[in-house]
Amino acid sequence: MVLPVSVVNGYVAKIKEKSKEGIITIDAHRVGGSLREFNLTSNTSIALELYTGSLLLEDFETVGYSLTSATRYPESGVQIMKGLTRLLLTFYDLGIAEGDYPQRQLALSRIRKLTYLTKEEEEKKIRQLKRYALMSEDSMVHQITHLAKSWSFEQQTDFLVESLARLKRVSGVDSSATSVSIQSFIEFQMRFSECIEYYSTAYLRVIYDMLQEEPEKYNYITGRSVDIAAVSADLVKPVSLSGELEF
Repeated sequence: MVLPVSVVNGYVAKIKEKSKEGIITIDAHRVGGSLREFNLTSNTSIALELYTGSLLLEDFETVGYSLTSATRYPESGVQIMKGLTRLLLTFYDLGIAEGDYPQRQLALSRIRKLTYLTKEEEEKKIRQLKRYALMSEDSMVHQITHLAKSWSFEQQTDFLVESLARLKRVSGVDSSATSVSIQSFIEFQMRFSECIEYYSTAYLRVIYDMLQEEPEKYNYITGRSVDIAAVSADLVKPVSLSGELEF
């Protein structure tokens, strides 16, 4: 596919313009073929409902793109782009935890559908994204892996089967796992990592929902990162001494 750069410029400019008004949901194909949802905005009032970092909030207005390989026809002087695989849309994916740095780059060739949310849809989406903005992907994976060491192979199998069945209900992707039968902890780690690699954030959000809905079942792990400073502040309390000290 050969496209004039001006056409691509106009396409991205429209996305930037609409993102100032609210949230845009992008459905895009991943490398493996599965669909992945992204949510972007350059409206800082929306970002403020999810994040607190001042530097991060400043960057929400910098939705942009980069041309890595443009060619100019010598006869006409028109710039063209040979395909869209190297044309990257750079944006902040709403709902990704602040500590996980939510900046993303997406090849325009992978975009399947853009949806401009209505105000009602936007309010519902913000409530959902607030929930996931608390999730720390690395911390949650570490917590689950550590807890799974104490599970039987049957429990490890059930966890994978349930999480993939939920993913199928939520996103509609073909994530059947009826043939899964874990026989070792190493196999569980491998299967769990494969699911994360293939289904990405959609799968991790399903896991996070499972933790929130059944905290007792999962030993009250949260899937969130631990703020050491906050914990220390709670543990260390000032001690008041009355009278005089004798040495």
